[in-house]
Amino acid sequence: MSPARPATALLALALAAWAGAAQAGERVRVIFDGGITGRCLEAAQDAAGRRACIGAAAEACMIDSRRGSTPPVMTACMGREAEWWQGRLDAARAALAERAPGDGRARLEAMSRAFDGWRAANCRFEAAGFDARTAPAAETSCWLRMTAEEALRLEGRLARRR
Repeated sequence: MSPARPATALLALALAAWAGAAQAGERVRVIFDGGITGRCLEAAQDAAGRRACIGAAAEACMIDSRRGSTPPVMTACMGREAEWWQGRLDAARAALAERAPGDGRARLEAMSRAFDGWRAANCRFEAAGFDARTAPAAETSCWLRMTAEEALRLEGRLARRR
């Protein structure tokens, strides 16, 4: 079993729960293009440049979605980018698992489970400092940032092993 599957399911459940709470049953439609972040990463010269790309597609989504900075739109846009980064994280985990020597795969899976739990707990805690209207956006922003940073970390590890 891939270490990524539980994380992807957890992300989907968390985002669905927050989106439902934030929108009170109303579906928020946003214009999202993950290619914005992808192109930013391709143009980045170094690790700091890659980190600066985190949130680029979500920011464009908020601008392009007309209702820009309302908490439900912010949550939806950041959630879409968090899903985009989760895909990259899943791919990095899978590639590392394929290359892992000895008990490396089991260690990677344990690390992945620990990270997923830490991310969920940390982001719930971060959201606790906000009111009910803005907490979903705060939690999703945290989820986006932590997922992206972990994806970049593991992608960097892959690049060093080539």
